[in-house]
Amino acid sequence: KYEDVANVDKTHDIANKIDKVKETMQENIVQALQNTEHIESLASRADVMHEQAEMFKRKSKVLHKKMKIKNMKTTIILGLVAAGVIVGVSVPFIMKEVNRRKSAQ
Repeated sequence: KYEDVANVDKTHDIANKIDKVKETMQENIVQALQNTEHIESLASRADVMHEQAEMFKRKSKVLHKKMKIKNMKTTIILGLVAAGVIVGVSVPFIMKEVNRRKSAQ
């Protein structure tokens, strides 16, 4: 059986092919594990980004409300100032007209 060189070479060739297949499978398993780790890392980063996005959304709503209130206060103050200016300008003219009518009678 071992005296025939052709059978020994075939057996040796098959053993080499089996070793190559084993090596390829081991490399594939290592690559699959690395891919799994990479996917887990991406999933973790995605979760962190989602949490940050939710926090940003909440903070932006709060800021929007604050700015809306600040804008309303500014509008009221400007309205009061404008009314004060109108009254301040109008009152002397009205008083002058009232005094003129009294003196005309």
